[in-house]
Amino acid sequence: MCAMNLTTDAQVDNLLRIKLKNIDKDMLKHMENDLEMYEKVSLTFLLAEDMAEAYTTACKICNDINSGKYYLCEFIETLSKGWSIKLLEALCIIKTKHIIERLGYSYAELEKYFSPDIEYYTHRINKLIKLLFILCEYLNEKQTELLLRYMKEDGIHMTDELKDMQLLEVHILYWAKSGYISISSDGTGNVQNLKKHLKRLPTMNLSLYEEIDKLNISDTGEASCYDNALCKVFDLSENKVKKTADTNIIQTTETTAVNIIKKGICVIINEIHFPNTQYETRLSSIHDEKRLKETFMLFGFQVLVFNDLSEKTIIQRLQNITNNITDESCVIVCILSHGVEGAIVTTNGKILTLKELEMTLCCEKLKYIKKILIVQACQGKTIGRVKDTLTTDGPENVVVYGEFFLFTSTMPGFVSVRDKQKGSWFIQVLCDTLIEGAESNETFCNCAMKTTNKLSEMRGIVNGVETTQIPQNTSLFPNFQ
Repeated sequence: MCAMNLTTDAQVDNLLRIKLKNIDKDMLKHMENDLEMYEKVSLTFLLAEDMAEAYTTACKICNDINSGKYYLCEFIETLSKGWSIKLLEALCIIKTKHIIERLGYSYAELEKYFSPDIEYYTHRINKLIKLLFILCEYLNEKQTELLLRYMKEDGIHMTDELKDMQLLEVHILYWAKSGYISISSDGTGNVQNLKKHLKRLPTMNLSLYEEIDKLNISDTGEASCYDNALCKVFDLSENKVKKTADTNIIQTTETTAVNIIKKGICVIINEIHFPNTQYETRLSSIHDEKRLKETFMLFGFQVLVFNDLSEKTIIQRLQNITNNITDESCVIVCILSHGVEGAIVTTNGKILTLKELEMTLCCEKLKYIKKILIVQACQGKTIGRVKDTLTTDGPENVVVYGEFFLFTSTMPGFVSVRDKQKGSWFIQVLCDTLIEGAESNETFCNCAMKTTNKLSEMRGIVNGVETTQIPQNTSLFPNFQ
């Protein structure tokens, strides 16, 4: 591995200092005057929260060009709190450099901050909407005509507003408004009806199709991007397992008890940007986020992804999720960030301890549910080779702390290695090991041990020092040894 590509999650960033400026109504009106009609539609599409409202606004923009009315401005004012950041990201995506600079920002800095050219990454924009926007940009006129024809053959009614509409974004908003497809606020959606027609298009971009497919959720609530035969569930205890006729039922070899994981939820919290703090931007963490999402969707988990949350928001989100648990039997929380010993750093530069995260998950409601906390973050500043002997102190031995597994990327006091092009060693090796383990019916705990062994054999150069990395785990799963 090339030394210049390695970094740790304990460095500081002096490159990015973006201070949000107030964007008032007059500024929005000036912006709307300077935008082309198709750019206004693109912004409406990218900013959409209510698909019906976005569709109505887009139609007004297209059909009432010379009215002098500020439809986009009015639409933006209906958006939820924090719309200014979302607007800046959307302006970056459609590459309106002149607008960004008139708003008082550096286009180069915002481009670095929002990474608009990474198709599967967003900061505030809905991920599925961004991919569908990229689809609109990618398809040529002939492909667009073919797609609309396929939709018509599928019984999609063409309204008067759409009969001569050339902009595919408006059609997609109509499909979402009418329920032909759905776009959820978490960046997923049911786009099965769109996918089947995209497959038929000549020279369709396979990479883009696959990215859209990964966000597609079927009517049953399960990710449809993988064959059901691959959606295996493996036991999280240390007991050896064997499959029964039902692939979702796993029976231990030591007892006659049956361990059924009916549903699982995976929460990924990826802290990428740390504006106005000493911490560097973690763009390569996008690869870890993507890999984790793909891996846990493979196992049939519902996956929720959140980016750049404050310490208070992280706790609130986790509490909301745990309060709404119904029939899930496994909750996995993955946190990707900078860190210090015993804690992670949040997007606003604050410290959130692993103990606080542990206490949030180990609540009364989840006491009989398997809980896994995976943390990719430094736990100190030491760089170097460490001994391969682990001793850990588990949490308090009370009922609510049962069924809990904490897996951190490195031992207390040491850094965690991240490749700037590929993502972190820990997450990439863990995902590889989980997928390999599923093929041979490995337990989660065995996969964790194999991950530790693999990482202990890896070597790299960080700041001129040869380094390795030893993960650490604390387990309160039954029968864990």
